[in-house]
Amino acid sequence: MVNVSPRWQAVLDKWQVQTILALRASPLTETLQAQGGWQLVFTEREAVVFVRETDANRPLRAPGPAIPRGRPRRSEEAGELSRIRARPLR
Repeated sequence: MVNVSPRWQAVLDKWQVQTILALRASPLTETLQAQGGWQLVFTEREAVVFVRETDANRPLRAPGPAIPRGRPRRSEEAGELSRIRARPLR
């Protein structure tokens, strides 16, 4: 899903989407942050990852260490998503 249409939530519910990878600067990212029900779990320069806020997804939403600013070092690029906490978008 790239565009946010009037039925965007119904589409995600119908297909039981639990995780979304989106461009950082996109209408979808802005909508997910404003609407609620989704938690930002990872950010980088160009992309963000959201996880649906459900009990089943609780392990994916657990806070971890803060993401360092700037270009990640090789060891950080290989890190697991579950260890990463998102920083606010700017």
